[in-house]
Amino acid sequence: MALAPDGTIAGHVDLRARPERAASHRCLLGMGVHRDWRRRGLGEHLMAAALDWARAQETIDWVDLEVLSQNAPARRLYERCGFVFAGELPDLYRIDGEQHGYVYMTRKL
Repeated sequence: MALAPDGTIAGHVDLRARPERAASHRCLLGMGVHRDWRRRGLGEHLMAAALDWARAQETIDWVDLEVLSQNAPARRLYERCGFVFAGELPDLYRIDGEQHGYVYMTRKL
């Protein structure tokens, strides 16, 4: 977690085990950066910390993530951090009457 000077949360990142026992060599990444702190390098910093931690575990070979298809800034960040497109599921969610797909991305450590 990254805190702003006033103590509020500026961003967070988490890695969690995949639920399938046979996929224990992979983990799923989740992250978010508060809109006031975007485009300042915080996302890349959080990502670097998460990937460093995953590498240190010695049992994790892949990091996977899911992102809304329309979230181009996040997708560019993930690509800069070495993630590659692994697939897309269109119209997964309906939010405020709009269709949103999910993009799956992955990175080998």
